[in-house]
Amino acid sequence: MTSTDDTPVPDYANMLRLDGRRIVVLGAGQGIGRQTSHALAANGARILCVDVDEGLANEIAEETGGIAWSGDATDRASMERLFADAEQQLGGVDGVVDIIGISRYHDLVDASDEEWDFHFDMCLRHAFLAMQYGGAALKRAGGGTLTFIASVSGLTGAPRHSIYGAAKAGLMALVRSAALELGPDDIRTNAVAPGVVWTPRVSGY
Repeated sequence: MTSTDDTPVPDYANMLRLDGRRIVVLGAGQGIGRQTSHALAANGARILCVDVDEGLANEIAEETGGIAWSGDATDRASMERLFADAEQQLGGVDGVVDIIGISRYHDLVDASDEEWDFHFDMCLRHAFLAMQYGGAALKRAGGGTLTFIASVSGLTGAPRHSIYGAAKAGLMALVRSAALELGPDDIRTNAVAPGVVWTPRVSGY
């Protein structure tokens, strides 16, 4: 059978290239963040590799040809400095990928305030700050993308993941609102909600 469709075939090999795009990766040092950093760099992006562990930040920056930055993403002053440095060192910001997150198993009826604060800091607070300071940087650049890693636990729930799931559900709600609010400024805001991803940290459970 001969096709009569004369529609030009897109250049699929280069469709997803990111040449010259300036991207801040939060949580770049290990697991999903490390692999994401490599994928972005392999597709031509210029990346600022952010991790609370300075050694890991330096390591992934060296591997990817990126720039290392270490600081506490749950601290407002630290995040303000981060995006000021990103704009200065990269010449602007075109994208933010926030992969910070960690869960600890806990029994609902015995969970402490410390568990609540830990999960909401590690799964939600940094995302809020990234939207504020990263969103402002993207506005100054004329638009871009904000991408966050949520979790299937925020969609379906899971035993011993009640607080973690609540924090991830909050992240997804925040992403939906940010997408509507920032969209008119040509800023796309999305979340990816994976299940279990086998990383060195997960293998320790």
